Amino acid sequence: MEVSAAYIVLLVSSIALMLAQLLVKQKTAENIVFAIFCGSLAMVSVKALSADLAGPYQYLIGLGTCATCNVIWLVARALFREKNAIQARHIGIAVVIALLVMLNQGLHFASATGLLPSAAVMLFSSGLGEITQLLSSTILLLTFWEAIRPQARQSILLPWQRYMFASAFMSGVVLCSVVISLFSDLTVRAAAYPYFVAFSALLILFTTQALLILKRRAMSQQNKLTEPQASSGNKTAGEAEAALASDMKMLFEARQLYLTANLKMIDIANALGVSEYKVSRAIRYSFDADNFSQLVNQYRIAHAKRLLTSTQSAHWSILVTGLESGFSSLSSFNRAFKAAEGCSPGAYRNAHSAQSTSLA
Repeated sequence: MEVSAAYIVLLVSSIALMLAQLLVKQKTAENIVFAIFCGSLAMVSVKALSADLAGPYQYLIGLGTCATCNVIWLVARALFREKNAIQARHIGIAVVIALLVMLNQGLHFASATGLLPSAAVMLFSSGLGEITQLLSSTILLLTFWEAIRPQARQSILLPWQRYMFASAFMSGVVLCSVVISLFSDLTVRAAAYPYFVAFSALLILFTTQALLILKRRAMSQQNKLTEPQASSGNKTAGEAEAALASDMKMLFEARQLYLTANLKMIDIANALGVSEYKVSRAIRYSFDADNFSQLVNQYRIAHAKRLLTSTQSAHWSILVTGLESGFSSLSSFNRAFKAAEGCSPGAYRNAHSAQSTSLA
């Protein structure tokens, strides 16, 4: 396959996926930012394909390539975070990187057309490139981290789906930065680079598109679980309450929402599309708990007990165990655990360890 063919495949794929996002009826944040990312990759292809024909004007086309690594970071945040995924400061960071890329392309255009002295442009462009490279590398690491960070398990996406994105993304980055550098012959490296870029971009594009589809399906299934609440007026109070309690158990047990730090009753109410009063009533009459905090702590302490008695987490400190169980601090963890179990988490672990040793 010729070099131009690799970029043509990338161009067609990018445009197709961008249009796919625009055709989604109920667009979400990830659809919008992914469409921008696809459009920027399309401009990467156009710039490469038109370089010989466009001459210095290829750098004007290059202005559109400013939304690649910075925007895929926004896509990852939208995919793997439930709340406050993309805020003003995140957009600000992405815009700063985009402006640096555009400034660099503008300097190259000015140098190629003689608008500015080449020596001055090269000096300034070199420093600008180093800064852009540093920021871009940091953003790439943050993108990878979004998929594997411990809190991402609260996402509606399953672990294997998150790791699929992380693997595809890191594979693409490694191919274009590490593997390509293994070619000692500069001519061979230059010839192979377009294929590496096209393959890596396509891998990330189609993996992300697959996750968008999987997330939409998962959200649709979750919404179906809460649909019976809309017709609760046709049920007896007991039936509606039982249905609500069942949906709450799904949120706590299947999605482990209790691991969310600072979880509030309004979060559960919003997730189920009901009032806080109904959630509070369901807790009092359908769970062995007096209030929302007690219910959440029951799940968190049960989770902590599993960690304290597991050999895989035996080396974890009490603080880490508490944080991994959803508590916001060591003091709150110790207080809740002692109230429920009559001993501290450390004493519970020691007692279990001594029991395991005696049995052995």
